[in-house]
Amino acid sequence: MQFWGEHDAVATQFSGDGGVDVLSSNYGAQVKFYSNKPVGRPEVQALVGAAAGHGVSPAFFAYSTGYTAEALQWAADMDVACFKFIPRQDNTFEFEANTNAAAELILREEGIGYADYVETQELETQYVDFQHELPPFLRKN
Repeated sequence: MQFWGEHDAVATQFSGDGGVDVLSSNYGAQVKFYSNKPVGRPEVQALVGAAAGHGVSPAFFAYSTGYTAEALQWAADMDVACFKFIPRQDNTFEFEANTNAAAELILREEGIGYADYVETQELETQYVDFQHELPPFLRKN
């Protein structure tokens, strides 16, 4: 969270954290590691309640297993930032945004608004589609 500009983010104490593992002035985050199952809707709902109790927005981080479809749909409806940890070979992690709220947080650090990003992606898709519709002699190589 500090990487994304939440410089006051700190880990809460291991027990009695009230369902929040990391807290900043803007976000309350939960981090889960389930080796054999994805994070479900009840865990995401619990974080939303815990974050609201702290007066912050929820952010959820799942290590390796990801989320159920029901959890992601509910999270998207409630504007919860859901991330998935993806381990790299150099013992660091990449974060995959699984909801629009998560993508917004990642893009914010790059100085890009989510709406601008979506528009750019749509224009790039239209450009690629347009290139495929052109006769071969007019296509860019």
